Amino acid sequence: MSNIRAIAPVPLPLIFTGYGILPAARSTREQTGEWQLTPAGPATIDVRWTYTFRSRWFALPAVRLMVARLWRGYANQALALTRNYVERTGGRLHP
Repeated sequence: MSNIRAIAPVPLPLIFTGYGILPAARSTREQTGEWQLTPAGPATIDVRWTYTFRSRWFALPAVRLMVARLWRGYANQALALTRNYVERTGGRLHP
C-alpha cells in the first residue's frame, strides 16, 4: 500500500480525459476533495472520493443529468489512469 499517498496529487487533466459526452478536464482550481482508501482484500483497495462540480447556472440541469448517468464510468476510467500514472512515475507529480 505504499502508493496510496501518491494517488491524490495526480494532475486531474491527466486522468479526466473525457468519457462519452463528458469532456476532458482542461484545468482545475481550488481543487479539494476527500479520498477514502480502505483495504478490501488481498492486493485490493476500495477507493471513494468526492468532488464538487460547478457549472454556469444555465447549464446546471444538463450537467446534473449527464454527470449522474455517466460519472461512475468516467471515475472508473480516471482511477485506472491514476493507477497507470502512479506505476509509471513512482508517484512523482511530474514524470
